Amino acid sequence: NDMIALPTLTKDSLLENLARRYKYEVVYTYVGDIVVSVNPFKNVGNTGKAIRNKYKGGSRTALPPHIYALVDHAYNEMVRNEKSQSILISGESGAGKT
Repeated sequence: NDMIALPTLTKDSLLENLARRYKYEVVYTYVGDIVVSVNPFKNVGNTGKAIRNKYKGGSRTALPPHIYALVDHAYNEMVRNEKSQSILISGESGAGKT
């Protein structure tokens, strides 16, 4: 679930791992504190209120990687530290960022 734990961290090993996860419709992957998402171009059933609620207040490692975990962590840090948080979302036009 976290590519930082791969025995060899190279461009090829990252891309191979992402391709393997994509094949099994596992579209979110961690690289340390970063969430990498690969657009499946279809609904793979990993969004919605029920899924979002699973990630609320949970441990980052208790569930599979998900953007909801990142958002929950940022929100909790904002409340706890009383400081603004930022999340950078990057990708090509039409890649599914919304």
